[in-house]
Amino acid sequence: GELTAITREMVANRLTDNVFLSNVVWQRLKENEETAEGGEKIPEPIIYDDDPSDTTGGSFTRTQTINIVEREGVDKAQFDWAFYYQTIVLWKTDLAKNGRGDTQLISLLDARVQTAELRMRARFSRHLFGTNTGTTQILGTQDLFSTTNTYGNISRSAQSFWRPEIHGNSGTGRALTLRIMDNLYEAIHDGEIKPTVGVTSSDVIAKYKSLLHPQQRFQNDAMARAGFQNVMFNDVPIVVDKRIDQDSTTRHKLYFLNLDFLKLRPHVDYNFITDD
Repeated sequence: GELTAITREMVANRLTDNVFLSNVVWQRLKENEETAEGGEKIPEPIIYDDDPSDTTGGSFTRTQTINIVEREGVDKAQFDWAFYYQTIVLWKTDLAKNGRGDTQLISLLDARVQTAELRMRARFSRHLFGTNTGTTQILGTQDLFSTTNTYGNISRSAQSFWRPEIHGNSGTGRALTLRIMDNLYEAIHDGEIKPTVGVTSSDVIAKYKSLLHPQQRFQNDAMARAGFQNVMFNDVPIVVDKRIDQDSTTRHKLYFLNLDFLKLRPHVDYNFITDD
């Protein structure tokens, strides 16, 4: 009973926090997570209609007949569940050697929980910047930033509105410039709708810093207090994640993400639970 109580208390709280606080994207997703209650798929409503030739509204005079036209503008994407586990094994023989006092017991358990944390941190970070093609893992940035895959059960080859904005120079490497970053930012921001974070490699952020004057190197204080050093670009904090995917040793990536529209959807009953 004592061991079970201590194990549950340490794992349920500490493991959850230390896994999600280790990565700035995970941290922000965790802060804004919205649980789901189940179902075969996870449905996500989307607004997709932005047609300049739209005839459902317009200007009019007081004697003009208003044209009543119904047009769909809302649909839904559907995502599959991904299930994760991490084992923490405590052998009775090891417990016997570890002693009978609470301090000794927690010492052994602490080491096992730390190991579980590190393994799950690394796994989640790899999968966050990976792809789930042919696997059971979560959708990663390589799935998110594809223009030809089926994402959320919607074909991007058939539906152009569902494709991400990618400025990849047709696969040819080039030196980073402020103009390249500005071009991408201008393409994806619309008034108050804009990226909330940029994620890249240490090489790219070092290059970006070299392009700035010293007085331009401001950072987001709240993010810095959370342990994530960053540099601002058009009011967007740019941070480093060492596990971000890259095409080669010389071709790195910079992702602009709007985390107001990316959600973590854990199951309401299976959100970092612990089992004997």
